[in-house]
Amino acid sequence: MGEDEYLIFGVRLIPNESSELLVNIESAPGSDRIVISHEDTVLLDPGVYSAEIQLMTSDGKRITVYPKPSGKYRVNENVNRKNFVLMPEVVHT
Repeated sequence: MGEDEYLIFGVRLIPNESSELLVNIESAPGSDRIVISHEDTVLLDPGVYSAEIQLMTSDGKRITVYPKPSGKYRVNENVNRKNFVLMPEVVHT
């Protein structure tokens, strides 16, 4: 990653643009670390969600880096990916 590029972590119930973005966290510029705090998830119910990570490049392009967006692993955009699990002890502490 370049020093002016960053990651965006997003969580939705269903992985499409019409589903509300429930969590949206950006890394610091040039950092590959995403920090999820209690405040980021406090309003969510425990359960399974659809998560993705995108790289915002220095030229303004968004590239999905997780999950793999194409090929044999392509995910139905109308089905919960179940790749982000929020446990009750995380939500209600």
